[in-house]
Amino acid sequence: MIGIIVGGGVGLGLRSKTNKSMTDQIMLILGIIIMLTGLAGILPGILVIKGGKLVSQHLLHMMLSLIIGVVIGEWLGIEALIERFSNRIETVVKKRWQDRSLSTFAEGFSGATILFCTGAMAILGSLQDGLLQDPTLLFAKTILDSVVALIFASSLGLGVLFSALSVGLYQGSLTALAVVIDPLLTDLMIENLSFVGSILVLCIGVNFCFKTKIRIANLIPALAVSLLLSIFIPQI
Repeated sequence: MIGIIVGGGVGLGLRSKTNKSMTDQIMLILGIIIMLTGLAGILPGILVIKGGKLVSQHLLHMMLSLIIGVVIGEWLGIEALIERFSNRIETVVKKRWQDRSLSTFAEGFSGATILFCTGAMAILGSLQDGLLQDPTLLFAKTILDSVVALIFASSLGLGVLFSALSVGLYQGSLTALAVVIDPLLTDLMIENLSFVGSILVLCIGVNFCFKTKIRIANLIPALAVSLLLSIFIPQI
């Protein structure tokens, strides 16, 4: 929330003076940071030292989680559902706020809220914060949101800053939910959830850096599959 307010405040001050080349470079560096964050979570989950040798583990768990998860996600069309929901909210808000003096406020608020709340980083970061007490991904998202808020606010105005309220409510609720379910999870479930989630984080960084279109939202069911595999087939 603070990142959006600060970034948006700077954007309001700069208005049309933002440098696109600089923001593009910042976004690229953030993509690299996100990739490294993902790798840092993946490697401890699949590589261990046994007998003085580096050996792999949980590879079958990883493959089954991702493959079954993406099949479920694609079948449900989670990413498409999120996009349609986002577009509907934006349309309703724009129709409701017809007054020209308020139209940019509505556009800034709705557009920024959708962008900040519907990404996989918001979900994964909040869950990692609540389950693992690891806010690293949320810190990376804060920097990213600050840059985006700066760019949005420079053209769409004050409404972008008010989207911080939506982000606080949404991400705070996810973190609180994670804290509630934490006592129900075993160490193995949390370990597997962490490294499978880190693979999704890596995919986010890949999308940023290489302009690919991995549908991250459709991979989110892999987290649920990982939990189920940890319960019923813990040895893989």
